[in-house]
Amino acid sequence: MSKKAFGNNPRLSRFFSRKEISEVIKKNKLLSLSLKLPVGCNLNCRYCYSDIERGDISYDEITDIISQAFNLGIGSLSIIGEGEPFMYKDKVSDKDIFDLIKYANRKGLNVIVFTNNTLIDDETARLLFGLDVAVVCKLNSLKAETQDFLSGVKGSFKKIRKGLLSLEKAGFSKTEKPRLSLHTVICRQNYSEIPKMWVYCRRRNIIPYFQVFVPPANRNHINNDKLVVESKKVKELFYLLAAIDWERFGYRWDPDYTYPIAGLGCSVVKTGCCVDSNAKLQSCGYVGEEIADLRKFSLQEVLSWEKMKKIRSFRYHSCNGRDCHFYGCRALTFNLTDDRFAPDPFFWKK
Repeated sequence: MSKKAFGNNPRLSRFFSRKEISEVIKKNKLLSLSLKLPVGCNLNCRYCYSDIERGDISYDEITDIISQAFNLGIGSLSIIGEGEPFMYKDKVSDKDIFDLIKYANRKGLNVIVFTNNTLIDDETARLLFGLDVAVVCKLNSLKAETQDFLSGVKGSFKKIRKGLLSLEKAGFSKTEKPRLSLHTVICRQNYSEIPKMWVYCRRRNIIPYFQVFVPPANRNHINNDKLVVESKKVKELFYLLAAIDWERFGYRWDPDYTYPIAGLGCSVVKTGCCVDSNAKLQSCGYVGEEIADLRKFSLQEVLSWEKMKKIRSFRYHSCNGRDCHFYGCRALTFNLTDDRFAPDPFFWKK
């Protein structure tokens, strides 16, 4: 395989170039929206925010917010939680996840659904493939014992793998532009097998979505110390994965720039925002701090606030004068320091 240009690795529609990031901030627009649904979960992942209260946002409120975001320029909608999206059912309208995807598609939006994959069967995968949607599946290990431990439910590994095979069978990994991704949280229990999982993804035309562990806002969370991998080892891993991609697959990306998601990076706080299951606006899905109540203010109003502008334009590392957008993980920073504008205490690029 010929070696290609810098930053040429496959990515999902929620990831953007430096130029796109700069332009959307200047224009005070949005490129993406993340959405949490009022739904529970059938797993109990040890690194998750499973104690977050389920909200009461209605289907009509959700579609109204999507419409507002569309008018502000988004091209991508990510359905990220609160729990498992395929358990969603609106109490009033009886609308489900497929209705939401179809609504977004009618707006011309590409949808990315994050799922633990345990409820995906052949028929569900077939129906999804007919829509403009990419699927990000949870898989933290290729070992049943490790996966079951991290997901907190015995037997989850078999269900996750079965769902993954259904998606591959439906054609999600066979398209020229990959529509299938594996979401892995890097923690002590799976650290040693991450390179193997990375190669597993590349060989199957699956986008690896491997990110650092972001401790929940509760600093005393029982599993924090048991899961977190020290910054030095995460840096070594990112550089190893970059070397694997360059030498074996011809993809080249910057390990520093793409922290905290290897090869992909994260610009959510600059290019998008998140709406939780109570219609509260957050800078991203991992930061519990409320910025605004969207039942009281429109998205356009909130984007004009000085607080929001400061959040979106923040950059603490100038990269020797170059506009590199090094700002670490704002969620991890806020959850550890209570200050979203502090330097990321975990990021190695000081």
